[in-house]
Amino acid sequence: MSAILRTQADLDRAAAVGRETLYPARLKILVGSASCGLAAGAAAVEEAAVETVKRLGIPAVVSRTGCIGFCQREPLVDLLLPGGPRVSFGNVNPRSMQALLESWAAGGELKGCAPLCRWQREEHAADGTTHEYA
Repeated sequence: MSAILRTQADLDRAAAVGRETLYPARLKILVGSASCGLAAGAAAVEEAAVETVKRLGIPAVVSRTGCIGFCQREPLVDLLLPGGPRVSFGNVNPRSMQALLESWAAGGELKGCAPLCRWQREEHAADGTTHEYA
């Protein structure tokens, strides 16, 4: 959004666009791409995600994100499941990324890499609001 924000209504519209970007109605794939992730191979994991999404026609968003916070398990990938939780995976490589997405496309299961954790909710520190995952 590149419009000038002059009113509360403008700010509310920008917030709605921001929420849609953070929590789309389709699968969102976050690849941890801070320096530790990149050093561990995050670029190849992202490339595998983009290629697999295109090849399988999965309605998904593939995004780079900064530090996810568990450097020992890089590359890290978080999947925000439509209507479900946010699931974090560690030590992801291109082959396990493909396997995760292929299993998701085949029936919504996540196989190919063991999850580190599932997020049920997160708090936005800036304004104190929370986002509840289903």
